[in-house]
Amino acid sequence: MWTARLGLWVLLLDVILFGVAAGQDAAPQVEIITMDGHRYVGELHAESTDQIILLIEGIKTPIDRDQIANVRYIQTIEQQYEHRRAELADNDLDGRYNLAFWLFNEKAYDLAGRELAELSDRFPDDERVKLLSRVVAERIKLLEQTAADEQPPRPREDQGAGESAGPRPGAQAPRLPKNKLTDQQWNLIRVYELPDLAEAQPSYVTVSPDAINKLLADYAARDEVPKGRSDQLRLRRAPGWEKAQLIFELKARSLYGDIQVRSDPPVMATFRRRVHQQYVLNNCGTSRCHGGAEAGDLFLFRRQPNREDTVYTNFYILHRYANANGRMIDRAEPRRSLLLQYGLMREAAATAHPDVPGWRHQFVNEQDPRFVTYVDWISSLWQPVPNYGIDYQVPKPGAKEQQPIDEPGPGVGSESIE
Repeated sequence: MWTARLGLWVLLLDVILFGVAAGQDAAPQVEIITMDGHRYVGELHAESTDQIILLIEGIKTPIDRDQIANVRYIQTIEQQYEHRRAELADNDLDGRYNLAFWLFNEKAYDLAGRELAELSDRFPDDERVKLLSRVVAERIKLLEQTAADEQPPRPREDQGAGESAGPRPGAQAPRLPKNKLTDQQWNLIRVYELPDLAEAQPSYVTVSPDAINKLLADYAARDEVPKGRSDQLRLRRAPGWEKAQLIFELKARSLYGDIQVRSDPPVMATFRRRVHQQYVLNNCGTSRCHGGAEAGDLFLFRRQPNREDTVYTNFYILHRYANANGRMIDRAEPRRSLLLQYGLMREAAATAHPDVPGWRHQFVNEQDPRFVTYVDWISSLWQPVPNYGIDYQVPKPGAKEQQPIDEPGPGVGSESIE
C-alpha cells in the first residue's frame, strides 16, 4: 500500500516539477476599485503621479489616478506563509507539510526549502518530506541553471566595426567579476542577523561540540559559564540557539564562526525575496546598470540569483557601499538609504539618482507601500551596524586587481552582537 502511494507521489510531483514554467517571483499583486465600481486585479507594472499601470493576463492596463476609488496591495506569498505558519504548532507534521506543498505550488521554493529543512530535522523518517525536499532542491537547481548571465555577446570574426550587434572586431568584452563570499563568510552574516534568540528559539541554529569544549575551557572563569558536570552536560544537550546565546553573552567573537545557521534568518529571508529578487536585481542590478560591464564602483551579481553566495554577496556589497551622499543601506536613518532614495522620483528624493540613460523611478514618494516595506526591512537589520569580520575584495568589472575593503569602514563602529 505504501509503495503504491509513494509511486503516486512521485508521479504527481514529477508532473508538477516539469509542468511549472521556470521564472522569478511575480511583481506585487494589486486590486484597484474605480469610481464607477469596476474592479481590476493584476501585477503592478508601473506607476506615476498620474496613473497606475497593471499587467492583467499579460496586457498593460493603465488606470488614471483620478478615476481610482481604492487601491489594495494583496498579501505577498511570504506574508501569507508567515500568517499560516504562526497558526501551526512546530510538531504539526501534516499541517506544516501541506504548507510546504502550497509554497511549492506557488513557486516559493526558498520558503518551501526552509520549511522542509526544519521538518526534516524534526521528522527525519517521513517519506513525504524526503520526497518533496528532493523535488524542491531540483527545482531550485533548475532555476539556477537557466538563469541568464546577460553578459554582452562576444563579437564574431566577420562582424564589421559599424555593426551594432557587439563590440568592434578584436575588442575583448569586459571581464565581469566572479569572486563571491565563501560559505563561512555568508554564514557569519546569518549569525549577526539572527533574531532575538530567547524569543524566536530558532531550530535552524547549531553549534559544534568542539566550540562548546573551547568555550568551557577558555571562559571557565566567567560567571555565565556552567561549572559543575551536570550543568555542563545540560549545556551540551541544549538546543543550538541556547548555545549561541551564551556565546553572544560572552562576546566570544572567535567562536561566531562555529555557529551554523542552516536557513535564512527572517530579516535575510525578507531581503532574499522582497528586496533582492523583486527590487535590486530587477532595477539597479540589471545588466544595463550595476549588473553589467558599465557598473562603475558598484557591481552586483546576477548569475545564479537564488544561491546563497549570490544573495549574501550582493547584500554585503550594498551594506559596505557609501559615497559622498550617504550609505546605500543606512541603518540609523533607513529612509535616507541611497538604495531607497535612488528609487524615488527625482522631485520627491532627498538624494536623487544620478542622471544616467535608462534610469527610471520605482517609487512615487516615501508613502509608496513598497518604499515603506523596504524602510521596515532596513529598520529590522541588526543595530548598531555590525562588524561582520569579513575580508572581501569588493568587485569591479574589468579590474585586474581588486583591493580588499577592511571592516569597519567610515562611520562604522566595531560594535557587534551584545
